[in-house]
Formats: sequence, structure tokens, C-alpha cells
Amino acid sequence: MAVDANLTFDDFVGNAQSVTKIRLLIEDAINIPHMGFVGASGNGKTTMAKIVADHMKRRFVYINSVAVKDSMVFRGLITHPENMKFGAIIVLDECHRLLASVQDHLLSVTEEPAELVTTHKGVLVRDKLPEHMSFIFATTHSGQMRDALLSRLEIIEFGEYSTEEKQIIAAKYFNRAHHLKGSQMAPSAIMEIGRRARSGRHVVRICDNIIRYMRINKVDKVTVDIVNAVFIILGIDLNGLTTRDVLLLGYLETNGRCGLSTLEAYLNTPQKDIREKIEPYLLRVGLIERQMSGRAITHRGMKALRGERIDV
Repeated sequence: MAVDANLTFDDFVGNAQSVTKIRLLIEDAINIPHMGFVGASGNGKTTMAKIVADHMKRRFVYINSVAVKDSMVFRGLITHPENMKFGAIIVLDECHRLLASVQDHLLSVTEEPAELVTTHKGVLVRDKLPEHMSFIFATTHSGQMRDALLSRLEIIEFGEYSTEEKQIIAAKYFNRAHHLKGSQMAPSAIMEIGRRARSGRHVVRICDNIIRYMRINKVDKVTVDIVNAVFIILGIDLNGLTTRDVLLLGYLETNGRCGLSTLEAYLNTPQKDIREKIEPYLLRVGLIERQMSGRAITHRGMKALRGERIDV
């Protein structure tokens, strides 16, 4: 997990209302309220958590909840001596993936006085937490979180970036991370990145690949031809569709409406990945529709499949 260093609230792009709410919650606060950052992957939740930690001069502790397998290791990450002494912002990413029992134990971190409850070999271990430790629960699926925990958090919604916002992110990132000047970025190239990238995180990955391509080919300006060449290498078409997206759309066009089990067999991809990693974008931009009887391609989806540029 990589997060841009030394960013401030002014550097953050998009979600202006959410940023304003966060600043209100933490300004002049000694005890930062525990927050729930809710929104699709790649739209700035972790970056904003880092900005909050830097603004409050607290340690930034990132924990990927998917990787939490051992309760005592989890306890050790939170109760690290420096966290206990100097305070910290503890970010639990994809927190809906934590076991229900762990989520229930985390209720106690939102109480006063706060304590972390850990079950180890049938024994409850209780650690009193310092006042200057706050938790940010980040999730793409808030509906899978325990209601008792969710209801205790200040909820911050992170919407998806617009095309224009992704263009701003690309230009700022090229300048900040790779020291390109405005004259080294063709407006048409930045527009193309914004149109075809799916999220802020995706923008960053694409920009990094463009820079590598430029170094290999010994050029110093981001042009639309270079951007198109990189997208071709990455297997992303002019509408931002990947090879798997095109396969799914093609199958639906040929075979009509079908269920997840059929798509799983055809794509050789688990249903969970189809539902969580492939479908959301296709649904959001209106290329497929999901009904009780299965998935179906839309008229827009057929146009995209034919290689026509659509408004995304």
C-alpha cells in the first residue's frame, strides 16, 4: 500500500463536502472522533487518512484487514509502544473483512475510556488505549459491517471521481511525483488519461507506466500518442475496458442474459471477483444491467463492444 507523502487537504482532489466535514471534525480537536470512510476502492480513502494523520501530527498506521489472521499480531500492531506513547491514526482498510467477533471486540475502542479487547486461546486480553489514538474504518462495503460498530462512527462518504477530477489528479501527480512541467503535458493526453482511468489509484498507476514508457523511449513530453500506446500495452481500450470486460460483454451479446455461474465458467474467474471487481464499473457506466434473471448487455454496451467511443 503506497500513499503519497506530504500531502495536505489542499492537495486532495474531489469530494469537497467530505473534506469540509473532516476538517470540521478534527480542527482544534484533542480527541479525533472515530470515523468510517465509505466508498469505492481507489477514490482517496487511504490518502485522506494519511492527510488527517499528518495534519494532526500523529503516527499513520495502516492495517489491511484482509491480511488479519492472528488476533495477537493484530493487537501488537495497534498497541505498538510508539502508538501508545505518541498517539496514532489507526486505519483499518477493508474493515468489513474482519471477523464479526473482531468487529464486536472493536466496539470497545469507541468507548470512553477506550480499550482494545483481544481473544487469545479463550482468554480476553484488555489493553487501555491512549486518548490520542483514533481509528478510521475504511470500507468499500459498509453494508457488511456490524451495525453496532458502524453506528458509532462519523461516516464520511467518498464518491467516485469525475473525468475532470481524474484529469486534475493526473496533472498534479505528474508534477509532484515526476517533476513534469505544464509544457511537458499535452492537454489532450491528460484528457485521455482522465477518460479511461477508473479511479484515482488507477490514474496514478497509469501515470507511472507512462513515465516508464517515456524513459525507455527517451522522450520528455506526455503526448496523446504516448498515452494511447501505453493503454494498448496495458490492454485497456478507448472506453477504459479491459480484456476481461470485453470478454464478458461479448459473451452476453452472443448468448443473451445469463447468471454468475455461467460467467464464472466462461471467464474462469470466481463469482466474487466478477461481482466485486468486474461488474461495478460496467454497471456504473451503463454497459450491462443486473436483473433477477441474470446479467444482460445494454445498447451502450453493444456500442462499446463495437469499439465506438461512449460517454463515460
